[in-house]
Amino acid sequence: MNEPAASISEGADAIATTAVAVERAVSPAAARVRLVILCLLTVAVIAASIWLFGTAQGRRLLDREHLAALGDSARQWVQANPLSFLLMFVVAYIVCAVLLLPVWWLQIISGFAFGIVAGIGSVMLGSTTGALATAAVSSWLGEDFVRSRIIGDGKGARRLNKAIGLLGRNGLLVVFICRLSYPIPYGVSNYLFGLTGIKRRDIAIGTALGGVPVYAGWVAAGARPDWVSRWQFWVIVVGINLLLLTPLVLRSFRRSESVDGRSGTDGPK
Repeated sequence: MNEPAASISEGADAIATTAVAVERAVSPAAARVRLVILCLLTVAVIAASIWLFGTAQGRRLLDREHLAALGDSARQWVQANPLSFLLMFVVAYIVCAVLLLPVWWLQIISGFAFGIVAGIGSVMLGSTTGALATAAVSSWLGEDFVRSRIIGDGKGARRLNKAIGLLGRNGLLVVFICRLSYPIPYGVSNYLFGLTGIKRRDIAIGTALGGVPVYAGWVAAGARPDWVSRWQFWVIVVGINLLLLTPLVLRSFRRSESVDGRSGTDGPK
């Protein structure tokens, strides 16, 4: 369930490739500001990844024993002041999301600190807030470029416009699938959501509910490690997600049939 360092570097490269795009899409002064921020963000992503995966101190943060020690401290903090810990937890989640760092270790700590139910709830809050913040950053940096590309009658513009329209109509389903797919990194997908204009509401709902199986697994690893090896636990978790996902798939299918039907009716006779 670990998020590999390669996905972080891939995400940093994806951010860096929008630099020229941003410069073309907005006024020169605004382009320079966004370009500087984009460069700083790229440097921060690379530096954070190198520290976490390339230094002894960073690797120690992801060590199971160290996480257990942090979890004990977090539990004491929650007992003394739960709101202040929750605030710091959400801030840490946002930082990791924007810098494309793994968040599974935060989910484990949440399990140590809050237990299963409250731990999943806190992760849903942190993950949703981090996704919305990252999508907002991505949208601000690159959405103007995307809009400039869909204006016009060119073949590329029509294709991009169609793809963005499809993602917009099925935004909630797209976010759900991304959250359920381990090969799609959490941080990278958040940046893509911002660039493709998926509604913030869909990002929020899809992230909060779609990631429940992942959240439950990591939170249980901190709160009740023995549960992770029980098939009953996973049957319940997966069953809940299927109940949530099935209506979305059916709605998307019906909407697609409706769009195709209208296209056939409006087409040349």
